[in-house]
Amino acid sequence: MNPFATLEDISILWRELKESEYSKAEQLLTVVSDSLRYEANKVGKDLDKMIEQNEALRNVAKSVTVDVVARTLMTSTDTEPMTQMCLNQRWDIL
Repeated sequence: MNPFATLEDISILWRELKESEYSKAEQLLTVVSDSLRYEANKVGKDLDKMIEQNEALRNVAKSVTVDVVARTLMTSTDTEPMTQMCLNQRWDIL
């Protein structure tokens, strides 16, 4: 099965890829697309069939795929992961 987006889509919808990112992005396109298929299958949906029948859904799948690939490429792999902490411990006001 083909990915829902292409390397060209990433360049158009996000930014031009660096030479060092092409191989990783190409692999991520397949992984992300298959992850979307898997999640749809878990709720009894055939995402590819749905996309064939709905152009808007095709664009949504492309957009989500590009977004996830872009976020993954932006994630640093040579530094400590980002952490989050609450500075205000007054949860009772929520």
